[in-house]
Amino acid sequence: MAGVLPVAGAQAAPRRVFDVRPQPLTRALLDFALQANISIGADDAARCGPASRGVKGQMTMSQALGRILAGTGCGFRMVDPTTARIVRQAPPAPPAVAHAPPTVVRPPGRETDLVSPVPEVVVTATRRGAATLRLPDAIRAISGERMAMERDDGIGDLAGWTAGLTVTNLGPGSDKIIIRGLSDSGLTGHAQSTVGIYLDDTRLTYNTPDPDLRLTDIERVEVLQGPQGTLYGSGSIAGLVHIVTREPNLSKYEGEISVTGAGTVGGDPSAVVEGVVNAPLLPGQLAVRAVAYREHDGGYIDDTSLGKANANATDRTGFRLAVKANLNSDWSADFGVVGQALASADSQYTVARLGAYARNIALQEPHSNDFAEAHLTVEGDIAPGQFRNTISVVRHDIDTRYDASSAATLSQFVSSAVTGPAAYQDDEQIEAVVDEATLASAGSSPLQWLLGGFFSTGRQRLDSAITTTPLGSHTPTPVYVEHRTDRIDELALYGEATYDITSKLAISAGARGSLTNIATRSMVTAPLTGESAPFHGRMSTVKWEPKLSLRYQFSDRSMIYLLASEGARGGGFNTSGPVGESFSGPGGSSEPFRRFNGDELWNMEVGVKTRTLGDHLDVRAAVFYAVWSNIQSDELLPSGLPYTANIGDGRNVGLETEFAYSIGGLELRLASLLDEPELNHNSTPFPALLHSGLPGVPRGSVGASAHYEAPPVGGLRPFFEADVDYVGQSRLTFDARTTRRMGDYTVGRVTAGLASDRWRASAFVDNVFGVVGDTFAYGNPFTLRHEHQITPLRPRTFGLQFTRSF
Repeated sequence: MAGVLPVAGAQAAPRRVFDVRPQPLTRALLDFALQANISIGADDAARCGPASRGVKGQMTMSQALGRILAGTGCGFRMVDPTTARIVRQAPPAPPAVAHAPPTVVRPPGRETDLVSPVPEVVVTATRRGAATLRLPDAIRAISGERMAMERDDGIGDLAGWTAGLTVTNLGPGSDKIIIRGLSDSGLTGHAQSTVGIYLDDTRLTYNTPDPDLRLTDIERVEVLQGPQGTLYGSGSIAGLVHIVTREPNLSKYEGEISVTGAGTVGGDPSAVVEGVVNAPLLPGQLAVRAVAYREHDGGYIDDTSLGKANANATDRTGFRLAVKANLNSDWSADFGVVGQALASADSQYTVARLGAYARNIALQEPHSNDFAEAHLTVEGDIAPGQFRNTISVVRHDIDTRYDASSAATLSQFVSSAVTGPAAYQDDEQIEAVVDEATLASAGSSPLQWLLGGFFSTGRQRLDSAITTTPLGSHTPTPVYVEHRTDRIDELALYGEATYDITSKLAISAGARGSLTNIATRSMVTAPLTGESAPFHGRMSTVKWEPKLSLRYQFSDRSMIYLLASEGARGGGFNTSGPVGESFSGPGGSSEPFRRFNGDELWNMEVGVKTRTLGDHLDVRAAVFYAVWSNIQSDELLPSGLPYTANIGDGRNVGLETEFAYSIGGLELRLASLLDEPELNHNSTPFPALLHSGLPGVPRGSVGASAHYEAPPVGGLRPFFEADVDYVGQSRLTFDARTTRRMGDYTVGRVTAGLASDRWRASAFVDNVFGVVGDTFAYGNPFTLRHEHQITPLRPRTFGLQFTRSF
């Protein structure tokens, strides 16, 4: 066997069927990685023998990899049970050793060289594992090691990595994710998300904001651009964010602790403490991994009327527990629990007339977003292929309060003048049980396929109210109350197949059929008059979401593809509004309609991917044309309450590019999106902005970064990181009455530090240029029409971070 260094506990390693045909070594290693579901660091493979004899049969992973490398002049070392590194052997090849391997030291936040030639990445968002250079999709994978070094702890921090990824800035736990300029509105209501968010195999959201989980101890994040309806269904018409956590290490004890402190100009200090512990309870068979963190973000917005400085502080506390068990040679099980509590003391918008970081409101506007999830995944080999089933239970609690004291708002609910502040309180609770199963082909035959089934049942409960507190009184008086419950059941079957017509040309086709049933009950009451408006409605939606692609592989490092794909969202019901609010029925001509319908998006694109200059340069470019029919958009009633409208038809045409160049200790990245989004047909009676773009979508954005690691000096490695992102100009909504221009700003950050084998220390500056900006967000829906609201960037922030691994 070729230079095998077995990991501790390898005697219990499971056996599985491998089928890797004789071929060039780099391609054989890639096929093996996909079948074994591991990561391979193959930087030395280019210096190994050009061809592999392949492997076929049932055996352990180490045995299979040894046979693939036999006669190539290379061996491998197991970094951990899911990561192997190919190493060049000096002739004659040394025999395999029978004792434990030399210790592989992992510097904090990294397991391989971060500045070696651009590595091949295997992603799992395709449900069966695939290399990015063989996927006829626009996809970006960001490693957890780099995210940790660059302090990318939320999805919004990944915008500089991925062309066309933006996130609204309503506040922690309140944001929407936008991909490829496909945005329906900056407001929040009952419209389903345009971007799906998955944590491993669990769907996190349906029509709620991003829960803003802190990305601690993450293996990687995969961002898929364009509709993903075939594999992920409703709620992914613009794309998908797939967060992949690190699995428990079955062979060794390890851990990490990190402490960060920061100060914001004109604001309060911030701090983060986070830690990771891994313990193999039965080496090679059973292990547990735990993550915990506590974060405080100091505020920087002043409430002048309330006399509160830096009012918008946020606290985030969370944990993640994962247990992995190898049940036998063919089957494994993973159990996990995730919990996070996030609470902001106030919102983060200002008003233009009071300056960059100040506003005057009658009461604070706190927000909380608490998330909990538990899942069990069972995976194994059966006769047709590899089977995987995940059952998840998700709970999401979101509480929001707004100042509703404006006369324009209260006049919609009470007939007499009100003295004293008024509050709008919105409490939302989501519970869902989700089960998803897939069966994927094994081996490396010309035909690869995937079959899947999805079932979800959930309940969303919304309790909202507007209360007034007369001057001199401490008892709130309700003037508007709504209790609403939605029961949402979804069943779907899907499949996808890829056939290699030749060694270079492949065709893929897939489709998803789904049935969604929605039952809505609502009771709106006006307590002062005793009036009420009950509603009960049901809706069933059948959707068909196909996908077709053609891929031509010039070489293992270069390809071109054609892709057509569709995504769709289901409809729902509008119920919010003062008692007596008029809702139009079918054939009506005025908003709001009682029922809003589903929308669909077709995407056509041509893309190229290549790795060149000795694997030092990675290039991806795609030209896309998206046609969006019957667009759902959350809008505002005159009272300030939300409703959902089918706004019309739109389209977007664009070019997205990503470049990554790495040599020696230097890595450079550039990601950009140039597009022309527009609403080309208005279906509503209110003044929409035809041909003026989609909400929050700039006609240009670009992100660039440079990372440098100097050679070690006395066991210490100096490193430096700089990022600059430009966001073009955009608008808030489709409605000319509530929109305004925003964006058109540049923001940067820098980090410098030292790292050794076990620790890393760094200093950083965020918002280096001290830009105020006006980000894509609104502040208070009840004053949006008559107050110029601005959501600024966090002011310039200085900080220190220390990380220690053990």
